[in-house]
Amino acid sequence: MADPLLNRPLPGLSPQTARAGLAAVIALALVIVLRAAWLSDDAMITVRCILNALHGYGPNYNIDERVQAYTHPLWFLCATLVTAATGNSWMALLALSLACLMLSLWLVAVPIGRAGPAGFATCLLLLASKAFVDFSTSGLEAPLSNVLLLAIIASGSRRLALGRAGGITICLTCFGLLYLCRPDLVLLLAPFVCVVAVRTFASRRELAISLVAAAAPVLSWTAHLP
Repeated sequence: MADPLLNRPLPGLSPQTARAGLAAVIALALVIVLRAAWLSDDAMITVRCILNALHGYGPNYNIDERVQAYTHPLWFLCATLVTAATGNSWMALLALSLACLMLSLWLVAVPIGRAGPAGFATCLLLLASKAFVDFSTSGLEAPLSNVLLLAIIASGSRRLALGRAGGITICLTCFGLLYLCRPDLVLLLAPFVCVVAVRTFASRRELAISLVAAAAPVLSWTAHLP
C-alpha cells in the first residue's frame, strides 16, 4: 500500500520546478562525487585488459594467456567502447561512472519525485552515504550495477502496480545484463523478478521471448569463454 504522505502532490510544485530540483540534485551529486573521484587498484586490472583488447591482443591480462581477469564483462565492454572513443582509459571510466550516476539519480527521483518528496529525499540520502559517493567512481562496476538494479525494480514495480499482463521484457533483460555486470547481485533480486514474471506475463509465448532476451547476453558471453 502506498504511503499517502510520501505520495501526495507537493502544493505549488510545477513540472518546471520539479525538473529544476532534479537538475540541482544532479549538479550537487556531480560536485560531491568529482571531489572524491578516484581509481582503485582493482580497476587497473580492467584497464590493462581494455588496452590489450584495443591493441589487438584480446581482452586478456597477459597477452599470451586467454584468461578473463575481471568479473564484470558488461562494464568491461562499455568501458572499452568509451576508451576507444576518447583515447583515454581513465577519462573513459570517469565519464562512464558519472553518466551512470546521473541515470541512477534520475531513476530514483523521477518515478517517486513526481508525486512527493520521497524521490529527492532518497537522492540526498544517497549523497550522504560515503560508500555510495566513493564507489560512484573507483573505476569498478558499482555505478552500472546501480542503474541495472534500479531499472529492474522500476520496471518490475510498474508492471505489478498496473496490474496488467505483459511488458516484462525490459525487467528480465536488465536482470540478464545484471548477471554480466555483477553476478552475485542476481541473488538479491531473483525473488522479485520471479514474482514479476509469474504475476504479469501475458502468455507463455511472451514469457519465453522475455526469458530468451534475458539469457541471450549471458549465453553470448559465456560461449566465448575458454
